[in-house]
Amino acid sequence: PELIQRMIATYRNHAPLITLHSDADACLKRFRGRRLLGLLSDGPLAGQIAKIEALGLRGRLDAVLLTEELGPGYGKPHARSFELIAERLQVSPSRCVYVADNPRKDFIAPNALGWITIQILRADGIYRDQVAAVGGEPPHRPTAKREASHKGGQDCARGVHGDAEGAHEHPEPDGFVDERA
Repeated sequence: PELIQRMIATYRNHAPLITLHSDADACLKRFRGRRLLGLLSDGPLAGQIAKIEALGLRGRLDAVLLTEELGPGYGKPHARSFELIAERLQVSPSRCVYVADNPRKDFIAPNALGWITIQILRADGIYRDQVAAVGGEPPHRPTAKREASHKGGQDCARGVHGDAEGAHEHPEPDGFVDERA
């Protein structure tokens, strides 16, 4: 038991050697200064903070909310974290866009709150074959391959307004919240 606890602590507290996917980096570069950007993420606090630091995200985002900071029971799909990040960004729910990958828990609350939701589908993604929870089906599901294929990320906003089926009419969003740190 002691060895297992030490292993878990090492895993949760190490400085990860990770990088952003190139398409995610391109979108952050494109929207920084043009839209408000936020991060909403679940998971053990120390590990999430280490990931954010390793990815250099603090200076690239306008707000960060880690659900463990709210206490037990407020992780996704609880709506409170989504309400708080919108408040921190000072953006009305109808003007928020949420990009994530897990259809079992990520999209339930933002769908109910009227956010635009986008599920990124990566060929190697761990949630690529997951069935959405009731109320958790995102209307937009671009493949990362298609999004990454746009030169320099210049058309990465297309995922906000369109998917493989074509364009959708939505008001221009004010804020983006991405949970994939």
